[in-house]
Amino acid sequence: MTRVEQHHGKSGLNLSAEVLDGVLHHSGYGQGSPQASTLEGQVIRISDKIAYVQHDIDDAIRAGLLTVQEIPGEFLDILGTTHSQRIATLVIDTIYHTRQLMTSSQVPVVEPGPKTEKALRGLREFMFENIYRGPVCQAERSRAMFIIANLYDYYKKFPDKMSPLYLQIAAEEGLETAVLDYISGMSDLYCICLFKDIYMPQSLVPDTGKIFGAPYDY
Repeated sequence: MTRVEQHHGKSGLNLSAEVLDGVLHHSGYGQGSPQASTLEGQVIRISDKIAYVQHDIDDAIRAGLLTVQEIPGEFLDILGTTHSQRIATLVIDTIYHTRQLMTSSQVPVVEPGPKTEKALRGLREFMFENIYRGPVCQAERSRAMFIIANLYDYYKKFPDKMSPLYLQIAAEEGLETAVLDYISGMSDLYCICLFKDIYMPQSLVPDTGKIFGAPYDY
């Protein structure tokens, strides 16, 4: 992060210690996991947890992998039965509980109240058990790992296909680090498109008709 991004010929994002700390403490939501040292970093962390669980519930329902009736009622009774209700409950409760902590003698922490946070953690674990670790997501994860592994092998074999910045990183920190940095900076769509360009056969014959079904128009 301090090396990869480039701006006006200078490497690195020149991030402050506070931003780097927020990034390092962003992932995970286990009991006792370390918090970011700034309130801003904590806000971003809890906002992400609130948002992705609710959006993933909607995505799972649209995909036919989940119904609202399958979600444990103990969580819905506290957070709400609809997407907007759950978001509103979590955001409002986080604001009020954090303000209470800030006016007390306790060290301020950005978090929902104990009852609401317990429901959020329970809902998140329910999603992990039934969706994230479920057979459909596991199959998608295997496909993604296959793509990344093959891109990794390709760029280790042909490092000159990477941009000059990553060749510099390879020279200074090793080829493996450079390839990992290169792939980790790709978006999902770009990663898939690269894989298709590198590994998928492409016909040199223009598609002027159908091979199967209606015959070509000679």
